[in-house]
Amino acid sequence: EFTMWVLEDHFAAGRPAWDRAGAIISDEVEAYELVKLRLLNGSHSALAYLGLLAGHTYVADAAGDPALMAVVDRLMREDVEPGLAAPEGFDVQAYETQLVERWHNEAVHHIPLHRQFIPWAARANVQVVHRADNWFEMQWVTVKDSK
Repeated sequence: EFTMWVLEDHFAAGRPAWDRAGAIISDEVEAYELVKLRLLNGSHSALAYLGLLAGHTYVADAAGDPALMAVVDRLMREDVEPGLAAPEGFDVQAYETQLVERWHNEAVHHIPLHRQFIPWAARANVQVVHRADNWFEMQWVTVKDSK
């Protein structure tokens, strides 16, 4: 199971005990948001885009492709991590491991990649620039040449 619920530690009528149910109550909400955008969304998008181009139907199929996972691993560890200001005490490597396990999980019913591509393409320019500059374009040559 994969969940992350982060709330700002600023309540008008006292702090609720939502942390007992697994919520993270923090003064670093923006840092958590950036971790989510750059690691989860950025690498998931890379896997989905490259998976579609490589002929895969679902994210789990793309995650089973060693060449694609090598690219996603490099994206997370070499490109995202160095510039990531993670919240205090946040275990980046454990989070990345959770993400990879989630993508390999065939029980998570993702929409087929070809059906996701049309709405994603409409906002892809903004996402790619926001998440990883021109990294995806540079890395596609690596994936294509490894087959």
